[in-house]
Amino acid sequence: MAHVQQQEFCESIKARFPQFFTGVMVLDIGSLDINGNNQYLFDVESLYLGVDVAQGRNVDVVSEAHLLDLPDATFDIIISTECLEHDRYWIQTLNNAMRMLRPGGVLLITCATIGRPEHGTRRTTPDDAPLLANIDAEWADYYRNLDENDIRTAINIPDTFQFSEFSIGMETHDLYFFAIKHGVFERRLNRSPQLRQSALLDKLSYLEQAVAEHDNQIAERDRQIIEFSQAAIERDKQIIELNQILTERDRQIIELNQVVTEHDRLFASLYQSRSWRITHPLRVFMTQMGRIGAFTRRARAAFRYVARGDFKGLYSRLRSIQLEQAMQNFTVMGPPKRWGIMATPHTLFIAHLIASRLRIHGWEVDILTSAPNGFPHDMYIVICSQMFKKLPPGERRIAYQMEQSVSSRWFTDNYIHILNGSLAVLEYALVNLEFLASKQVVYPHVYYLPVGADPNYMNHVPSTDKNCDVLFYGDSNSSPHRRKMLDALQKNFNVHISPELFGLDMINQIRRARIVINLHYYENALLEMPRIQECLSLGIPVVSETSQDLADYPEISEAVTFFEQGNVQAMLDAVRNALAQPIAPEIVHKAAVRSSERFVFMFDRFLIAMGFLSLEKLAENKLPLPQDVSRIALSMPEAIFRRRVYEANQPQNCAVFDGVRLRPGWVGCGLSYVNLARHAIKHQIKRLTILEDDVLLPDEFEEKMSIVQSYLDTKHNHWDVFSGVIAVLHEKAQILHVETFQGICFVTLDKMTSMVCNIYSEKALHNLVTWNPRHIDDQTNTIDKYLERQDNLRVIVTLPFLVGHREEVHSTLWGFQNTQYSDLIATSEHMLQKKVQSYHNERL
Repeated sequence: MAHVQQQEFCESIKARFPQFFTGVMVLDIGSLDINGNNQYLFDVESLYLGVDVAQGRNVDVVSEAHLLDLPDATFDIIISTECLEHDRYWIQTLNNAMRMLRPGGVLLITCATIGRPEHGTRRTTPDDAPLLANIDAEWADYYRNLDENDIRTAINIPDTFQFSEFSIGMETHDLYFFAIKHGVFERRLNRSPQLRQSALLDKLSYLEQAVAEHDNQIAERDRQIIEFSQAAIERDKQIIELNQILTERDRQIIELNQVVTEHDRLFASLYQSRSWRITHPLRVFMTQMGRIGAFTRRARAAFRYVARGDFKGLYSRLRSIQLEQAMQNFTVMGPPKRWGIMATPHTLFIAHLIASRLRIHGWEVDILTSAPNGFPHDMYIVICSQMFKKLPPGERRIAYQMEQSVSSRWFTDNYIHILNGSLAVLEYALVNLEFLASKQVVYPHVYYLPVGADPNYMNHVPSTDKNCDVLFYGDSNSSPHRRKMLDALQKNFNVHISPELFGLDMINQIRRARIVINLHYYENALLEMPRIQECLSLGIPVVSETSQDLADYPEISEAVTFFEQGNVQAMLDAVRNALAQPIAPEIVHKAAVRSSERFVFMFDRFLIAMGFLSLEKLAENKLPLPQDVSRIALSMPEAIFRRRVYEANQPQNCAVFDGVRLRPGWVGCGLSYVNLARHAIKHQIKRLTILEDDVLLPDEFEEKMSIVQSYLDTKHNHWDVFSGVIAVLHEKAQILHVETFQGICFVTLDKMTSMVCNIYSEKALHNLVTWNPRHIDDQTNTIDKYLERQDNLRVIVTLPFLVGHREEVHSTLWGFQNTQYSDLIATSEHMLQKKVQSYHNERL
């Protein structure tokens, strides 16, 4: 393709360097004549060869440019005009051109740069690049403007050229590049175009043979695709038949589960006996066999549990099978569309938060304070499920656990049975996750969902005049601790106590107070987050006792005044200061907004993990992270032991991100990196450090990381990833550079496999966001292997490795103890040492 400004540039180069346009061998990449071509630039003694991806005017050879297999050092000049922005393999094309260019030869390029509108794709102006549609759909829609940095990234300019210059056509937004390759430009002794053409045709015969062989391979592949398609059609037919069988079986299971629920109510008293608990898993198993048929394989597995006395394991396995079946039903039938939220009066604010988010996703929601007849909704979220006498069937019940584990009065065997019998369990406090794990209510059955705020909560309710300084609402009589603290408050301030108000009456009472006091029911209690978040949502500041889980809620720190728990004088001082110097409304609103963002992300994280919401929805949410954070720890809160180990050894200035959950786990991990990269790009973070929570940091970690950052500064944009450790070093990894900097040996190589502690450049961040979570192949598409497959990857690592991998924690991705990583890492480090030694030997 040609236009006037591009022609003028090429003609200006010809005027300055006429020797490269007479009697030369020319390769024109992207030569199709749409509104002009480049052949006129060269005299009649020159041999001109035009290459493009399909047949057309001015095309001599049909080939993708990066696959053109002509001999090395063939051409005196290689020219490409208005082509590279349409070439999805433009980096390989440039490197292939360098191979075919003679020493002293010329590379002449024009292409669209930043500011030029997209063109030549099916969605814009396909006539500008008509041949691309003949290749495949992905290429037909490919477009990228290139700039000087892109060319310099693809080609090492100083090592390749003795002369180069870049310029930009401001009118057309074209990038112009002209360069002369290292070496002496020698005129060919035989200037006969006929003889040179004959020689070139001999060389082209090799290419034609290769093309013919390639065509044969394509034909064979097409035949295999046809066979595969026929097999797929037959398989789909079988799947439809199987789904019909499953649907009928599921209907029967639902009916039987309703009967079982009623039986559970009648025989609840028997659950307390030892004999019932021991034999219950086996009887559940036999009941399952009667319901769903003679599953011989599962029977054998079940009796193996019984033979070794592992009744807990048997129950867990049976429950897992039941829940997997329930999830398969949603896969076939689609997500629940009609939701019921069962809530006690004192948890209506939490019900409001959940209902608001479900409605945003387009689902119908009813908030219920008692059990409906027949449970007609598709799915139920039950808040404080132990408070209801009648519950929905387990496969349609999500239990939101809101009790504090500092008191065991609510955590009866029956309550644990309800939690384990639910489709999933939501838990609001990290401390409670540890307690539930001790009761065998564990990951992956449990999901962390901290209570959030709603900055728009009840905005439609008219504001009211303040009628009290301090409000306390909740149970004030049965807790001696609260009674003591409130008595002291009432002697010093205008205090209003509301123990039995709910709903709109309670909301109006909160809005009449200048501040709300939050006092613990139990000694060493957790924060009462429903009360705190409801007040912040209404714009009312809170004064609260501190708690052991205060650090879990950094978003509320500026809007809540904390005092030492149980300290009466500290409480009086805090209330006096809060009344004298009220927290600004905008600070309270900011805290509510941040709490809302966290709740929205975590609730959508749960819905996606359950398969109720598409993966793409997560990209619409703002991550609950500071905008300027450049060091992030990736952790799964539900794997609470790993979280606690990390917290005991966490580095400085590192925000924690609760990783995305999905099955299989490595897909959720990949989505976590995609969203973190998207967050960094959005907030213009050029260099992002991500640590996984099983990283083992050396004592001098901060000092070494400072040296690493300084070294990366010296590399400018000529690196992609710094890797703190490589678990599996690819056997074909190539050493690109070795250098000692401030006492540390830095090795640059072209492959990597490890995400435990990495620093990502801006280019690597853009690579991460293009990862495809729907490509389910853990041999090629785990997030680290995806990065390793990127072209021209530059990975920097220290030798020895900077960090390690904790052996005492469990892998949430692959289900094994991390001790299996130790040998892999040691082997990789040894292999890297040998490669570095070979690198040095080759340079002696």
